[in-house]
Amino acid sequence: IYLRSPFFLGFLSFCYILGGFPWALGSLTLPSFESHPSMQVYTQVMGLLTLLRELLGPGLFAKAFFTTQWILVTRPEDRDEFGRAFLRRGLLQQFIAGSCLTPIILAS
Repeated sequence: IYLRSPFFLGFLSFCYILGGFPWALGSLTLPSFESHPSMQVYTQVMGLLTLLRELLGPGLFAKAFFTTQWILVTRPEDRDEFGRAFLRRGLLQQFIAGSCLTPIILAS
C-alpha cells in the first residue's frame, strides 16, 4: 500500500471517525433517556472524555492509567525512580517552562 495515496489517507480518516463515533453518539443519546436530573453530569463527563479522546488520542487514557498507578504506589523506591526519570530526560524543566509560559500565551 502506498502510504500517501488518497485511498489510504481516506481509510485512516474513516477509521479515526469510526473509533470516536460510538462515544460521541452515546454522549448525545444519553440525555434523551428519562432519568434523574443528576444524570446530566454523566452526559457532560462522557462528552468531555470523547472530546479528549478525539483531540489527544487514545494514548491519553493509557498514560492516565499508568500515571494513576504510579500515584497510588506505596513503595518509595518506585516513586523515586519515576522522579529520576523526569530529571534524566529534562521533562521537569520542560514542565516548569511550559507552566510559566502557558498563562502568558493565554493572556495575550
